[in-house]
Amino acid sequence: DQRTFAADQNFSGGTAWNANAYSYAVDVSGVTNPAPPVVYQDQRYGNMSYTFNHYLPGTNYLVRLHFSECCWAGAGKRVFNVYINGQQVLSNFDIFAAAGADNRAVIREIMATADANGNLTVGFSNVVDNASINAIEILQGGLYVPLNVLATPGNGQVSLTWNPVAGATSYNVERATLSGGPY
Repeated sequence: DQRTFAADQNFSGGTAWNANAYSYAVDVSGVTNPAPPVVYQDQRYGNMSYTFNHYLPGTNYLVRLHFSECCWAGAGKRVFNVYINGQQVLSNFDIFAAAGADNRAVIREIMATADANGNLTVGFSNVVDNASINAIEILQGGLYVPLNVLATPGNGQVSLTWNPVAGATSYNVERATLSGGPY
């Protein structure tokens, strides 16, 4: 897995919860490209928001929301709404109902556009009990971006190499003389 998940940051509100005192495994077998299992051992819950900045204004991103119900063993016990840049993207979301069980990962993918300041704000509001999130992953253009890109100059050419991206069937390479294009 080439993705990196950072500790909880960029949040306002909510409460952090860690599973250190509990012993349970989260089933990630039913989702595509899950976060590493340990990511599902932590969560933030309650009314909260996350603001991620330094994105390209007006650019589309795939926001992947990672959930696992760790507390309730039934549907209807935790229900909440999710907003991205003020627009409701999940209504009355129930992790248990979506996953079909507790301690089972479920992912929701939403395309979103960075605002004029290059921000993506993901908000959660309680309906029944507390909203909950394990991880937020943001990918440009809805695609996985290769890591460890290396450009090697040559005679009138540049050779590019990168780590392969799992599931990729092709790559688009664009160039510009200025950072941010035009390409």
